[in-house]
Amino acid sequence: YRTEVAGNAGTASANMVYNDGFFWHPDSGLRQPSYTLFNGSITMDLADGAYQVRVWGKNLTNEKYYVSEAKVSGRGDWEMRAPPRTYGITLLAHFN
Repeated sequence: YRTEVAGNAGTASANMVYNDGFFWHPDSGLRQPSYTLFNGSITMDLADGAYQVRVWGKNLTNEKYYVSEAKVSGRGDWEMRAPPRTYGITLLAHFN
């Protein structure tokens, strides 16, 4: 969504991703449960677009899901969890 705020261009963006879950291996040994991710940002253009300030957040509902899983012989299952909720501010300067 784009609008003008106090004479400056402002943009709000949001997205949602849903995954119904899946098995990591053909033998159905490791299953990723379903999860939903919400991400968003608000950006303000300043000085006719020469600068931008962006406030953003990822995984806003702090879903617990995995980006990788594996079976390790004799050691059991190995899994790498995705990052938790993250947020920040990004400052940009455009040089022409």
